[in-house]
Formats: sequence, structure tokens, C-alpha cells
Amino acid sequence: NNCVGFGNYKYFVLLLTWAAVMCFYGAISCIFKYSFIGITDSPIVEVQIAVGSFISIVYCFMLIGFAGMHYFMIFKNTGTLES
Repeated sequence: NNCVGFGNYKYFVLLLTWAAVMCFYGAISCIFKYSFIGITDSPIVEVQIAVGSFISIVYCFMLIGFAGMHYFMIFKNTGTLES
């Protein structure tokens, strides 16, 4: 029993792609926030934004690697269960 089978593999790859794009967008938004707006007076808010930015960047790189592996397998016409 496979969770990702032939019928829903397209949607799985799209999920990986758009999740990576959204994490990248979140990281870029945080960078622009610090570049153009600067640091506000509330340290709690700044810590939350910094932690969220860090998590977004880490997830972005993990999702790019995972999606890249699946795109590589798509282009080679292979799957994860082949020997």
C-alpha cells in the first residue's frame, strides 16, 4: 500500500513544488522586512519573525532538495520503488 501512487504522483510533486515556493517567498519577505522596515520596538515580535524566517529557510532548502530528487526521477522516468 503506497501513499503516493501513479494516480496522485502529479499532485504530490505539485505539493512539493508549491510548498518550496511558499517557503522561499516567506524567507524573502522576512529579508525585505529587515532591509526596508528595520527592527521594531517590540523584541517579542522580532524574535518571532527571526525564528519564523529561520524555519522557513530550512524548510525551503529541504523541500527544494526533495522536489529536485522527484523531478530528477521524473526526467529519468524512474520511481522510488525500482531496484
